[in-house]
Parts: sequence; structure tokens; C-alpha cells
Amino acid sequence: MTAYFREESGEGMRWIQKGEERTVPRVAFTAKTRKYLGSLDAVESVTQYRICYSKEFRDDCMRRYAEGGSPAAIFREAGLDPKIIGYKRVERCIARWKAENAEKAAQEQEAQE
Repeated sequence: MTAYFREESGEGMRWIQKGEERTVPRVAFTAKTRKYLGSLDAVESVTQYRICYSKEFRDDCMRRYAEGGSPAAIFREAGLDPKIIGYKRVERCIARWKAENAEKAAQEQEAQE
């Protein structure tokens, strides 16, 4: 017996066979949104689907996060409202930068030994 489950997407509801690979549709930034994001100090560059953040913003963001700051609030204060860029993007940035910092610290620790 084949198992199916329902999935809701931008195109509506559909049935997916268990084990079938799902792709999440990417939402493109509009030209107006790209122009706005590109004008921010926190943003180095922006394309239709990606944002590259400045090193200064990443460093400040991780410092404030380590001090207990809310990721959404940190991004919002930099003009990067999660309602515009997506809460998942904020969450993934923090996770990625945290992992990068941990890896860098481990490499520095190994170099000292």
C-alpha cells in the first residue's frame, strides 16, 4: 500500500507520495524590494532570490545574539524586517553563522595546540 499525504503550496493543495522529493517554491524579491534591501548598510548585495549580508552586520548580529538578543529584532532594527525577507531566512542565517563561528573557533583551538 502506498502512503500519501496532503501538501498545501502556493498552487493549492496536492497529494504527495511518501518518499517523493518535494521542492519548496522560492519567492522572488520584487525590483522595489531589491532596491530597498540594497540600500541598507547591512546588505552587501541582493539578487532576485538571495541576500548577501555585510561582514559588519554578521559580526554585530552574532555578538548581539550571543548577548541574548532576538534574531528577528536584530534583523528588524537593521531594516531587514522578517515579514519582508522571511522568518526562515533569519533563522537559517543565525544557524549558518553560528556553525561557521563554531568551526572557526575549533580551527583556532587546534592551531594553538
